[in-house]
Amino acid sequence: MELKVLKKIGILGGTFDPIHNGHLIMAEKVLETFKLDKILFIPTGNPSHKKIENISSKKNRFYMTKIAILDNPKFYIEDIEYKKEEPSYTYDTLCTLKETYCGELYFIVGDDSILDILNWYKSSELIKLCTFIVISRPNFNESEVISQIELLQNNYNAKILRLDYNGFDISSTDIRNRVYSNKSIKYFVPKVVEEYIRQKELYYNKLTIAKKERKHIEQNVKSKMSEERYIHTRGVVDMGIILAKLHGVDVNKAYLGCIFHDFAKEVDPSENYPIKFDEFEIANSALKHGKIGAYLVEHLYDISDFDILNSIRFHTTGRSNMSDLEKLVYLADMIEYGRGMSKELCALRKICFKDLNQGMYYGLVLTKYFVEHIKKRESHPSLNSLIEEYKKYI
Repeated sequence: MELKVLKKIGILGGTFDPIHNGHLIMAEKVLETFKLDKILFIPTGNPSHKKIENISSKKNRFYMTKIAILDNPKFYIEDIEYKKEEPSYTYDTLCTLKETYCGELYFIVGDDSILDILNWYKSSELIKLCTFIVISRPNFNESEVISQIELLQNNYNAKILRLDYNGFDISSTDIRNRVYSNKSIKYFVPKVVEEYIRQKELYYNKLTIAKKERKHIEQNVKSKMSEERYIHTRGVVDMGIILAKLHGVDVNKAYLGCIFHDFAKEVDPSENYPIKFDEFEIANSALKHGKIGAYLVEHLYDISDFDILNSIRFHTTGRSNMSDLEKLVYLADMIEYGRGMSKELCALRKICFKDLNQGMYYGLVLTKYFVEHIKKRESHPSLNSLIEEYKKYI
């Protein structure tokens, strides 16, 4: 095997899901502070310490890392873990790197890793393979870290350097959450990584229920109602997905809550269901379909998610302390485009697109006016208290 001759080589491993500017700035700081010749970025393939289903594909993570460091001649990517199908262990990776590179290896870790390192695979042997550069991380007990470093130095002859570096408060988790919630990640990641995430729709809040399953659900829902009612239901689904993407609500849950929201609208409400209705619902049977629908969906489709069921159950009357999914279904039912383009509805849609809580306030006020002044009927007793609950958001 040909040896790649380098003197001081930094090793920075991680899932890089995605790699971000915090990683790059920290790596450059390490390079300068300890006068390293090069830093090797090593995206994990199948990490031993994380569940595979919780991270992006190794192909996407490797490629994002590769394009992120292209403009720095001292940053280099290694595919040693990417090529492996079995779980990757740091000990095995460092052993291979020792055989490949001629020079001293500097393994870059955070406070969290150095505190846990004795639990790693072949930890006592691993410690002998390299010099550790420990990067301080927020929210870790300084004295505990120092004690751990002293223990490793005294008991394991560990070579450890420390860099007190706060850096930027950026995390891959935050970036994924921002993408999921339809927020900008500009300046969080290199532009090329931002474009790649957008192109591949990584971390997006997407509808992932299989088409075959959705078709089966939609056919069943359609069979339970009139054509006009089904058209409305599809409009609610479309609006619900829009709201879900805007406000970071799980699109799959929004789809299920919306497609089933009127599942029992045309079911006989006088049938004997094991459901507790309030006095107003008993007197106004048209309001029963939310609770009946939730009951039927739970038992016919084996949907047990409490949030989905509640979004169906309370989409007619609302309730105190509604979840975002419940608000979404309630509002999507009200503002789907099939409801018309009146000045009031257009204004309410704009508000809902910006803020669900403000949407709830104005939606409830509009409901009160419509029921009491247009239909000349009595509103549900909880309506006034709900308006007061959401008034604080105005």
